[in-house]
Amino acid sequence: MTDFVTHDASGRIQSHGQISVPTDLVEHTIAAQARDGLQARQGAGHPDTHWVDGDDIVPRPAMPCVADTLEIAADGADAVSLTGLPTGSTVALDGQVATAHDGTMAITTTLPGTHQVLIICWPYRDLTLEITAHAAP
Repeated sequence: MTDFVTHDASGRIQSHGQISVPTDLVEHTIAAQARDGLQARQGAGHPDTHWVDGDDIVPRPAMPCVADTLEIAADGADAVSLTGLPTGSTVALDGQVATAHDGTMAITTTLPGTHQVLIICWPYRDLTLEITAHAAP
């Protein structure tokens, strides 16, 4: 069995699989997987954990973002400070989406409870943080 992936121009793996053909047909069979604007190459990788960087299938790097706390008061003023966000990161909280432009972002809420924050920036692995907002006194 020979592993292969298909990927777009930015290196995002779109599909992965295995083929079982004679050695002299491997290159041709993998090349035939490239369609709809995708490229194909031999190797193993999964869209959630790998990407194609040049000619190599490599692990996606961890999101370098750091949160200073995961618990805040739900008063609209107390904030979670995110630092280390790659430029262009998309940060989503409760259906609201914002883009990081300078590597930092403050998150506030007036809604008590547990909130999921999803941070996305290619090629980094997506990061989900769980923030607890306590009812303001």
